[in-house]
Amino acid sequence: MPKRKANKRASNSAVVSPESISAIQNFLAKQIANAVKQIESYMGIQHYVNTGQVMPSFHGWPISPDLGEYLIRRLESQNYDLVIEFGSGASSWVIGQVRKNKKFKHVVFEHLSGYFEKTKDQLAKDGLLAEVELRMTPMQDWVSSEGVTYSYYDCHAALAEHAKQLNPTGCRVLVLIDGPPASTGRHARYPALAHVLAHFPTSDVDFLLDDFIRIDEQEILDLWRQELSAAKVQHTFQIIRMEKDAALLSVTQSIPIIEP
Repeated sequence: MPKRKANKRASNSAVVSPESISAIQNFLAKQIANAVKQIESYMGIQHYVNTGQVMPSFHGWPISPDLGEYLIRRLESQNYDLVIEFGSGASSWVIGQVRKNKKFKHVVFEHLSGYFEKTKDQLAKDGLLAEVELRMTPMQDWVSSEGVTYSYYDCHAALAEHAKQLNPTGCRVLVLIDGPPASTGRHARYPALAHVLAHFPTSDVDFLLDDFIRIDEQEILDLWRQELSAAKVQHTFQIIRMEKDAALLSVTQSIPIIEP
């Protein structure tokens, strides 16, 4: 009997409380975040030693390193004619670096002056300002076909200009959607599809939606797919697993115009 009681006490003492589990998880998360920061810092030192240039941080700024690497591989393996960014930051620097090796146009829309200046300074320091068309773009109201009003980039004139310069038929476009921020409103990034397709109705367009770990972005992709299916527009999509996840929606050419 005493032996069984001792075993029972030992079993009870092995139970870990939810508070302890939470504390352990928080500790591990901090350790992992610190390890990532140390690796990033070491890479930054190497980059500076090799190039004399300061590499931008990939944490606390729009994209994470895994998305940056994905962008490089995607741009190197595909022949895009135009890259459009909604939201600026480290991604603009990465794409600007790739543009040294690949020929494509690159336009970035940013409405927040802080991010605009930070991106501009980083591009200027690394001699990339000429490689990137960085635009300070105000927000304006846009009403969807469902009658919902969104606040989105006033980008139509710039997109029309690029469409005029390129031959939209057969043109290949990559759209990185990392803005506006969620604080703008529900489904803040939803207008991107209509805005781009209005100017590139016969192009192959890849929409790369960042932060797909969030419910908002998942719902946006569902809305886009429903609209494209209803319009009988051929498209495919894939989920890219990474720190914040991303979704790639590929729309083929010869698509009907979706009015903005």
